[in-house]
Amino acid sequence: MPLEKHPLQNEFPQHQNRIQQLHASDNNFARLSDKYHQLDREIFEIEQHNLINDEDHLEQLKLKRLQLKDQLYKMLD
Repeated sequence: MPLEKHPLQNEFPQHQNRIQQLHASDNNFARLSDKYHQLDREIFEIEQHNLINDEDHLEQLKLKRLQLKDQLYKMLD
């Protein structure tokens, strides 16, 4: 299975304009969005370079990313 990044714009294509608006006008959304993208990059790097020393740690990172994604979606909706 090919590795993928999961930017919010790809996860919620129907909300692209809203993502940009909130990122520019809502500090909490911007902070959470930045944290989501940082975590997504970290997960991608770990998977891309096979840096998986602890599968549980990777799963915890993915769970955090999912929780952030859920929070952000609620703010978008």
